[in-house]
Amino acid sequence: MRRFAVVVLLVGIAVTGGIRAEEEVGVAADAKLFAGAFQPLPPGAVEPQGWLRDWAVSMREGMTGHLDEYDPVFQFGWLGQRLGTTGESAPGEGWPLEQSAYWIDGAVRLGHVLHDDALLARVLPRLEKIAEAGRDNDSYLWWREKFSWDGRNGPPVEGFNLWSCAVLGRALIAQYEATGDRKWLACIERFFDTMPADALFPISRSTVNLETLHEAGRLGADAGIWNGVLDAARRLRREDDAWSREKYWSAMKPKDAEHGVTFNELAKLPLLLLAGTGDESFRRATLDRYHTLYEKHQLPYGVNSASERLAGIGALQATESCNVSDLIWSHLWMLRLLGDPLDGDRIETAFFNAAPACVSRDCRRHVYYQSPNRPVPKPGPKGPGHPTNADFAKTQKPLCCTGNIPRIVPNYIIHMWMTTPDHGLAATLYGPCTARAKVADGVEVTLAATTDYPFGEEIVVTVTPAKPVRCPLYFRIPGWCENPSFEVNGAALEAAERTNGFLRIERTWSAGDTVAIRFPMPPRVVKGRESGGAPYACVHAGPLLFARAVPEKSENESSGEGWHYALDFESDRATAGMTIKRTPMPARWDWPHAAPVLLTVPAQGIDWKSDKGAEGGLPAGPVEGRGDKMIDLIPYGCAKFRISMFPVTAKAWGSGK
Repeated sequence: MRRFAVVVLLVGIAVTGGIRAEEEVGVAADAKLFAGAFQPLPPGAVEPQGWLRDWAVSMREGMTGHLDEYDPVFQFGWLGQRLGTTGESAPGEGWPLEQSAYWIDGAVRLGHVLHDDALLARVLPRLEKIAEAGRDNDSYLWWREKFSWDGRNGPPVEGFNLWSCAVLGRALIAQYEATGDRKWLACIERFFDTMPADALFPISRSTVNLETLHEAGRLGADAGIWNGVLDAARRLRREDDAWSREKYWSAMKPKDAEHGVTFNELAKLPLLLLAGTGDESFRRATLDRYHTLYEKHQLPYGVNSASERLAGIGALQATESCNVSDLIWSHLWMLRLLGDPLDGDRIETAFFNAAPACVSRDCRRHVYYQSPNRPVPKPGPKGPGHPTNADFAKTQKPLCCTGNIPRIVPNYIIHMWMTTPDHGLAATLYGPCTARAKVADGVEVTLAATTDYPFGEEIVVTVTPAKPVRCPLYFRIPGWCENPSFEVNGAALEAAERTNGFLRIERTWSAGDTVAIRFPMPPRVVKGRESGGAPYACVHAGPLLFARAVPEKSENESSGEGWHYALDFESDRATAGMTIKRTPMPARWDWPHAAPVLLTVPAQGIDWKSDKGAEGGLPAGPVEGRGDKMIDLIPYGCAKFRISMFPVTAKAWGSGK
């Protein structure tokens, strides 16, 4: 990755009104403005293996590789052509730009992750048009004759289109990181070079362009642009404290503050400004908002409810699939910048549970909404037999989730290993993969992680440097794991250095060295109340949520049988009697109903009655059961029809709750 050497002194907004800052010799911008715990490797440096590669290939063969065949939005998006059926006043602008930008970003990233030139060839012509030099119009909307931020010399890129540019900017950044071709940074520089200071403020979805500007600056683009952003943010902070924890959200329109996708897109943005300004209010603005989300809206599979607005905690509350992609993306930023291993835990919970629930097993269809409990098909307004947005379909209207889901798998893979400020590497997310990077003073090293994680507890990392090299390797210790163990070349590490939830191993590494890791995953029970007060219990092991699977006739039709149970464990010894059985992974992974890990738990059959008026809604209080029984649970992502938020008996709930 390139790092720019421009040195700058922040002196305020330039007289011209552009967002660039004046450039003078001063503090090195790369050290000051982009400090963070980790930096991601370029797309393609981390390659999936094992079951994770199977999932990535299924996405390539399914949605990601063929969305341009599914709907004209994806066929023509960012080609400047009128779609004809969208009702848009401009050629293919507005919603089509957002939806197709999601897909382009996901396809570019997956194409590089899998080193798949055919997949890249489907989407890169859109970016090539944007990167063409010598045009009068320097915006991403290249088909417009003129462009002006202030509108005096041509139409500006306004409102929703500017938000769509933020989505597309991610693809431009990924393409530069993967190729090193500076034309991708140049088109970003041309677009933002004359941007006025208030173009991204007050806070709205357009503000998400901060991501592109941060990344472009980190990678070597004109430093003056990002410095101008920081200066504008400082000025805004001085004038009305809009980024503080008290006012960050109140400064936004209520529909933005309460919309789940907008929440996840915007809540992490202050962190991008924290390192550049040193102003702790930016950290608080992000962490306080997410604390509220976790407390009031987070569902057991790791993503907030939102249908479309934040909707509280409940077994039947729905999560729009865009939120799965965007919450993971936001927490990848938080993990990068803050280095908190808890963010890694949250990413894994969402990725291993909510993400597979979005898509069919062949990755050719998807849902718009998922819920923790789905024992039977959700009835639609047109009655039984008619598809709903909770059914699996090739596309869902609107098409935002259809485009956004392809971003999930490659973004996880790209960030499994990241670089550290002390010239080492960190295992930030786990799964089978191979990573290639440079450490120390530029020595190439390959790290191969062999594992069935999260379906197994063991991970073996084989280290192969081009020559013996001394550097640190960091390994994230999951917060749910009480007794992790590490061995280097078969010797247990009795006293290893832990730094903020990461194990740090610094030594001279030689080809064939191994780090063997074990993260024990005993069952654990989490009890809580829905936002409406009904009690529930969930069962987890490691990062996996477990569910009672309802037999499927298809992914859109269940038997409706075998799910009327309440958990019936001892209140003070919840996991006593629970057992886990693991079997070999299947030859090809497709999130099978016949899962390789089975959890058996005590339960009581119940006459399940809900005040919610829908199957799977929780009873108002603890229930009386009939007859002790042990029931099997499988990973949530393997069950298209399921119960994962269970009613509880009085014995399980206990007193004083």
